[in-house]
Amino acid sequence: MPTGTKTPDAAWEWMRWQFGPAGWKSWLAKRDPKTFWLPAIRTLAEEDAKRLEKIYPNASIVVKSADHIWFRPGGARWEKANGEVLGPALTSLHENKAPVRATIQDAVQRVNAILAGR
Repeated sequence: MPTGTKTPDAAWEWMRWQFGPAGWKSWLAKRDPKTFWLPAIRTLAEEDAKRLEKIYPNASIVVKSADHIWFRPGGARWEKANGEVLGPALTSLHENKAPVRATIQDAVQRVNAILAGR
């Protein structure tokens, strides 16, 4: 919600509705029923995945995979840590050019230092 909104209470209520069960159901009702577009509320996603299984046999697996999704933090410190430390470390591991344990331990220490502003 924009910081300068003239009606913050109304904007908040709209956001709560929009991203709550009623809002998601409204969005789902308006889309093409063949569209694989699952809501962010797990119970609704599970319901829709069951319906979609007729079209997309692995739809329920997609919902279960949400348990393993990792969202990266934002901000300049994270971009620096990712670009200078984590990205190169993971590339080295992917290319089998570095030992896993030592590489990860070093990356964790260096990333944490950057995120802490050191």
